[in-house]
Amino acid sequence: MDTCLKAGGAVCHVAKAGKRCYAVYSADIAPVLLLLEADVVTVDTSGERIIPLSRFFVDDGLKANILSAGDLLTSVRIPVPAVEFALEYIKIRPRESVDFPVVGTAVMVRDRGDGIDISLAFTGVASWPFMLDAGRYSKPLDKVKIMEHVGRLAYEKVRPVSNRGGSPAYKKRMARVSAMDGVETCLTFWGNGTDIRVLDNGEG
Repeated sequence: MDTCLKAGGAVCHVAKAGKRCYAVYSADIAPVLLLLEADVVTVDTSGERIIPLSRFFVDDGLKANILSAGDLLTSVRIPVPAVEFALEYIKIRPRESVDFPVVGTAVMVRDRGDGIDISLAFTGVASWPFMLDAGRYSKPLDKVKIMEHVGRLAYEKVRPVSNRGGSPAYKKRMARVSAMDGVETCLTFWGNGTDIRVLDNGEG
């Protein structure tokens, strides 16, 4: 087998026809930190930098982030959220003994008073972890319609290239299912502890 691009070769074994490296990024914590709007602190010979995590990762299998030689990541800062929120992370993997996600989905629901915002973030499906704005929804909330909309968005926007752990079609389905499950968990949390009213299908 020819050496892959990431190891200095000339072929990508993830996308055979690709002209660049499509190695998949698979860390669990990254999508959660993205939704929490975390920053990373780096230092080099010129001093310290604070970089929003949303600008830290790059869509490049060879180089997953913007760090250069001589940069040292010293800490991760998570700001105090400005609003109430619920967050869920769902990890799809072929068996419990496998530590990397085939699809990793983080879902955040923020309470905006008269409505909610939903954001998604994914790992294990591309060369970088990435976020999606899943929309704003007014109260009272129709849980079924929200779940359907978010699931459809995840299915449309997640475009896996790797067959590791399952076909791209399977991963798209898992992205949809995990996004919907995450929304349901977050909305159940809100329904049990806040003034948000979740409408069951057929109500209202």
